[in-house]
Formats: sequence, C-alpha cells, structure tokens
Amino acid sequence: MRILSIILFISLSFVACKNKSSKYKGLKYNKGQYVIIGDNTGQKAKPGEYIQYSVLLKDNHNMIFIDKRKKDELLREQVIRDTVFLKDLTAAAEVLYNLTKGDSSVLYIPLSEDEKTDKLKDSDTLIFELKAHDILDSAKMRDIVEDEYLKEEAEKTEARIKQIAADQTIMKTWDDYNKGKLKGKLKKTKSGIKYIVLEEGKGDFAKKGQKVKIGFYGMTQKDANAFENSFGRDKDIGLIVGARQVIPGWDEALLQMNQGMKAVFFIPAKLGFGKKGKAPIIPPDADLVFYIELHQIL
Repeated sequence: MRILSIILFISLSFVACKNKSSKYKGLKYNKGQYVIIGDNTGQKAKPGEYIQYSVLLKDNHNMIFIDKRKKDELLREQVIRDTVFLKDLTAAAEVLYNLTKGDSSVLYIPLSEDEKTDKLKDSDTLIFELKAHDILDSAKMRDIVEDEYLKEEAEKTEARIKQIAADQTIMKTWDDYNKGKLKGKLKKTKSGIKYIVLEEGKGDFAKKGQKVKIGFYGMTQKDANAFENSFGRDKDIGLIVGARQVIPGWDEALLQMNQGMKAVFFIPAKLGFGKKGKAPIIPPDADLVFYIELHQIL
C-alpha cells in the first residue's frame, strides 16, 4: 500500500510538472504561441550578449526546412540593445529572448493563405524547435570567432597541402605513362580503361547501388589541363556507383576499387564526355586522367 502511494505521488508530481512546463504563451511582437520546456530559472541573455542555439524548423506535416542541431552547426542570436527595435524581432528571436541556458521551446506559427509559398502550399503551421545551449558575453564570443578563424585557416592550409600532393601524384603518373614507364604495371578493364593502383585498400570492392565518398583530381590526358578536383575544397563528394550520376568511366572505375584505395585511371573519351566534350575546358574526343581516392563505402 505504501509503495502504491509513493508511485501515485510521483506520477501526480510528474503530471503537475509537465502541465506547468507546457503552458503556452502568446508572442508579444509576432503572431504565434510557444511553450518553454525547462526550469527557466537561469539568467537570460542581456542586451549585447549572444544566445547560442539549435533549431529545427518544420511544418505540421513534419516536412523539415531547417535542421541546425549538430554541435558544429549551432546558430547565434545577439540580443539587441535598443528597445525601440524590439518590434522588429523575428518570432524565433522573440522566443529565444525568453530562454535561459539549457531551456528548450516549441514555437507554433499559423500560416494564412497569403503567406503560403509553393513549398508551404500544404502547410497550416510552422513549428520551431529551439534550444538555448549557451549565453555568450562579448569576450566569449570574441574567443569563439578567433577559434573559428584559426580553424578555417588551418582547414584551408590542410586542403592546400592535399591539393598539392594530389597534383604531384597525378602529374608524376601522367609523365611516367607518357614515357612508357608504366608498361607491365597497368591494369585494363574490358571497356578500355587503364589504371594503376598506387595504394591498396581493404575489404570488398565497391558494387553497383552502393554509396561511396571519394576525393578526386581530373585532367585531360593530352595536355594535362586540370579541370576539377575535390582536394582543394577538402570535401569529399558522395555518389551512388552505377547510377549514371557521373561519366561511364567513373562508374566502371569505382567497381575496381575498395575502401582506402588510391589509383590513377586513364579513361578513353568514349567513356568520358565523348564527341561533345564539355566546353570550355574539355574538348571533343578528349581522353581523361583521374586520380581517385575511395575514402568510404557506405
């Protein structure tokens, strides 16, 4: 009996807390209602400070428009100093002003027919899920900006190093190919692609229908005119093998690779951009050379 009383007390307390935290409030400067989820007992951001927050924006059919919830994607809203401009706050900013660190909120904004764009034609309500992760004063904000700048510069330097390394790799292989130094080392597919493996990978080879992430550097075979590479951006590209998202030569080349492999492929024009080429860089009937690193098979 005592155990039952305790369980009942806990259940009623939970319901009471839930009802207390689920009280909807109307916005002051915008239309819509919001509810704060959390104790809301901390210090709210002061004018001039920044609220670091995550946001998920969707409609009443769960169609997602914005999703910034990952740690490296958090947004920041500076609390305005001049109260004259409070009426210019967005609905999301108005809610954020009412949150303390750690609080979450759900904001509901009804849509009129005049406000419905093509993307929102079937939507009745916009729903913001917000969370205040931190309150940043000017000193913290300055440190974050400086750290982000240093990180960005470091990433640019790393990308530049990778680009130079890829450039040197493909140029040396191209030069060795033209001088006949690769005879006996090249492999060949049935369609006529020649390639040399520079570094072996591990595991099974890629199959049609699988998604892969790669780094690549491409140039024309005749004059070594580089036309595109992902290493300078330091960002892999993702594609599905055999889905005709790329030139036929790539689809075939990727089937010869497993995860971690690095190779240079000599692709004939018929498996590249063919008789049309790709103006203004790739002329008609141009044979191509690609240095490809297969970083991941998903």
